[in-house]
Amino acid sequence: MADKGSNNSSVAVYKWSQDSEDVTVTFVAPEGTKKEDISCDIKADSLDLCVGKEVLLSGPLFAKVNSDESTWTFDENSLELVLVKQIHEHHWSSVVKGDDRGVYEWSERKQRE
Repeated sequence: MADKGSNNSSVAVYKWSQDSEDVTVTFVAPEGTKKEDISCDIKADSLDLCVGKEVLLSGPLFAKVNSDESTWTFDENSLELVLVKQIHEHHWSSVVKGDDRGVYEWSERKQRE
């Protein structure tokens, strides 16, 4: 059975950062991944991201996003999500509520922008 992505494992699954307007989440995609294998459903208050049958991240978002403006890109083995915050300047403590498998990367450059 696939992991729903909302657990408290000590293994880092993704890296994430934020600035005043958006949250960026980066995954190393499994070897052999093609763009067609990726399923990403970004809603205002939830996220479902899968590669094939493997759930990478799924659940309620820390805060609401503008789903129409949020995007994902895939390049070689890097899968990146950009979630546009509905409330700018709101600091997120996590990407998905209850999920601590991400490593937060504070960026001074992003904070100055």
